Amino acid sequence: MNRSRDPLKRQLKFQEIVSNIAKTFVSIGDLPLAINNSLKTLGEFSGASRAYIFEISDNHLTMDNTYEWCASGVSQEKENLQGLPTNIFPWWISKLRSGEVLNIEDVKALGEDARSEREILDAQGIQSVLVLPIVFKDDLRGFVGFDHIHKKGPWVKEDASLLKIASEFYSSVFERLESERELKASNKALESSLNSLREAQTKLFQQEKTVAIGQLASGIAHEINNPLSFAYSNQAFLQEIVEDFYQQLQNKVDENQAKLLKEKYDEAEELFADIDEGLQRVIKIVKSLRFYAQTDAFSEFQLYDLREGLEHIVELLSYRVNKGIKINYEFIGDIPPIYVDAGKMNDVLMNLFINALDAIDESTATKEGLIDILVEKKKAQVALSIRDNGVGMSPEVQKQIFNPFFTTKEVGTNTGLGLNIVYDIINNKHKGKILVESTLGEGTQVQLILPTKIQE
Repeated sequence: MNRSRDPLKRQLKFQEIVSNIAKTFVSIGDLPLAINNSLKTLGEFSGASRAYIFEISDNHLTMDNTYEWCASGVSQEKENLQGLPTNIFPWWISKLRSGEVLNIEDVKALGEDARSEREILDAQGIQSVLVLPIVFKDDLRGFVGFDHIHKKGPWVKEDASLLKIASEFYSSVFERLESERELKASNKALESSLNSLREAQTKLFQQEKTVAIGQLASGIAHEINNPLSFAYSNQAFLQEIVEDFYQQLQNKVDENQAKLLKEKYDEAEELFADIDEGLQRVIKIVKSLRFYAQTDAFSEFQLYDLREGLEHIVELLSYRVNKGIKINYEFIGDIPPIYVDAGKMNDVLMNLFINALDAIDESTATKEGLIDILVEKKKAQVALSIRDNGVGMSPEVQKQIFNPFFTTKEVGTNTGLGLNIVYDIINNKHKGKILVESTLGEGTQVQLILPTKIQE
């Protein structure tokens, strides 16, 4: 029985890890921290001795170990692996450049064509290694590796699948980081040019949308859905088998055996209930990811259900909402669907919720975190209000919130669209209004007023 249950538990753990990493990269501001945390999670789950990322320079001549996690008792190598010439790993780089995954079962068994790699890996005590390419813009920009120093042998199929998805995450994240570095470098020149500033705003918006929705949400939903369907259907079938066995055996045993049989059956039912609860949770997350991704695939205006959109956004942010924050919904009247660019509306709602959650996190007041959502019909318009009881804003800050690139957050922590782009989406693209009211120390309310029909 244990042998049949363990693969299912590992499969559920696999899905949980993938889902958590996806949600983290969608909303977290500190990407280096997110990368380090994900390496730790992946390394521990797969039983690796060391997990690391190398970035290759723009000219492809050198590479640096930029991120690293080591298991307990394993020495750090990051500081020793900076500015390495890529030509010391010719076989390795060639394989990765062609898109191959290196699943090296025994380092000492590498052939003469990989002699350089064999000598370097062997000198570090590495016995087996799994390496996956990090590619973006059709170019090899690095690789993620997982070492074993205590054992040889191939990586199991489930671990290899998880780590392959991870490498795709990192490809998207590093493309985003490179874009952000390019944006920061260009900001100094853009300060004197309004036209260039608008181009930078558009570029930033497109980068955020591509990483958060296109490359993460739809990809993860697809990757999770197949094994999820398999696990869900099989656990139901397995439960039926256990029920049949119980019904057949309970009248064929003596009183003591019957009592023991009933105890074991009850334990099995509790396990099935836990499994079903976990699967239902993953199903909800996948549904929200699909909603978030599919709507962004449309560039034309379409009918959008605000209630459904809000529920999916909150579901994607549930890992933060559950931390002592209460959300109240109130829908006044018969709220009709609205005609909007659904992908951009998802981006707007995600940004406003993250801002509200951040404001609550920043508040030092000893009170329960609270977000009130109010949706009401007003003639040919729908008004959506999101009010938080967070840190609030001073009048001076409120005067600048719609200015390009203005933020009250630490450098590198803000991954949202920025209220100036939210303003452009609501006011210019949708012919609506955005109103902000805030009191320092008490909280902020953002109200969106949107027409129910397309405005010509």
